[in-house]
Amino acid sequence: QPQWAGVFISLMSFIAVTFLLNWMLYSLEISFWVCIFINALWVVNETLLTFSVAVGTEGLFTFTSFLSFVLIMKGLVSQKPDESSFRLLIMAHILIGIGYWIRYAGLFLFAGVYSFQMIRFSLSRSRANRDALVAGIFSASFILIGFIRNYILVGTWKGGNSKIVHHSLIETMIHFVRSIYQLLFGATNPAGFG
Repeated sequence: QPQWAGVFISLMSFIAVTFLLNWMLYSLEISFWVCIFINALWVVNETLLTFSVAVGTEGLFTFTSFLSFVLIMKGLVSQKPDESSFRLLIMAHILIGIGYWIRYAGLFLFAGVYSFQMIRFSLSRSRANRDALVAGIFSASFILIGFIRNYILVGTWKGGNSKIVHHSLIETMIHFVRSIYQLLFGATNPAGFG
């Protein structure tokens, strides 16, 4: 059945993120009990469990995003920045660019990561921070190619996603608080926001 391929990709993506999460916690030398607590939050999350067995792009996007964060972390915390740490940063930015092709949210991922890297560079003009900015060219290139493709196919950089919507700032902030609460606790209706 074709839909099982989609479920398989989602499930394998979330399993891979679980391994990445534990590898990252181990690399940061986080205490055993904190690791257990973080894993418990991750594994029993209702949203995670729902999307890990659904046909959709959430799992694959989560995997590419998280792997890019892990690679950036490893590339930036290297004691001696060299070619291998620069390669980690390039791979991270390639994954961010691929993330844009998986979901439009990759555009926000790029904006957030690159803003973070610009702030780091403004605070410390180290080689690692400079390399991170240069590596951003790779994700920007992937995104630019997506914009060009969209413009050629439908006449706008947004592709077919041109629906105009209006949301007030208050409504958007309430939705944001609900989504963070749901992300952390799995409940869909936090007290006071219902």
